[in-house]
Amino acid sequence: MAQRLLSLIALTGLAVALAACSGAATPTPLPSPSPTPMATPAAAPTESATPTVPTAAPSLSAVDAYPFLSGYQGTFNGSWNDTTFATTGSMTWIMSADSTARTVTIDVTVGGKFFGGPGAPGETILLSHLATGTIHGTSRAFGSISGTITPDGKLTITLSQIPGGVIKQVDVTGTFSGGDTISIDYSVTFVAGGAKASGKVELVKS
Repeated sequence: MAQRLLSLIALTGLAVALAACSGAATPTPLPSPSPTPMATPAAAPTESATPTVPTAAPSLSAVDAYPFLSGYQGTFNGSWNDTTFATTGSMTWIMSADSTARTVTIDVTVGGKFFGGPGAPGETILLSHLATGTIHGTSRAFGSISGTITPDGKLTITLSQIPGGVIKQVDVTGTFSGGDTISIDYSVTFVAGGAKASGKVELVKS
């Protein structure tokens, strides 16, 4: 806030003594009046500015991934590549959003021997809890889906309870970028142990 400056002006009055003349021929000189000292202006009071404390944004807006993911509605086509076993196949995602429930649905179709098995049949995965920055869902082929996603599209997911008894879990990291590209890296841990398998998924909006 701007400070208000209060100006205090001291008015100096000169006292003039008027001598009455008694009819004397030579007037008696008047004594020089003593100067009246000027009052020192009081310091202008300074208004203390009350600092404006910014109100912290609600935590919901800091983690809510729904607005970002809902912008990816449409069909994404691409492929998956298992760099460990040199296998590959097609993959398609059809993404849609429900603004009332604030959920995102992904219809997934996978071709080739994904995760070492036959291609998974087409299925639908419902991503919920996006408003808290977390992802929960289930899949017949991929098991239990649990992870986090940031408002700028950084994805971290773990797949567990995967059918077939061969794969213990799959760790996924991914990035949604530009509104039309999805890039995912995954690492497969097997029930029998041993070396992990790694791969990558690249999808582009049609």
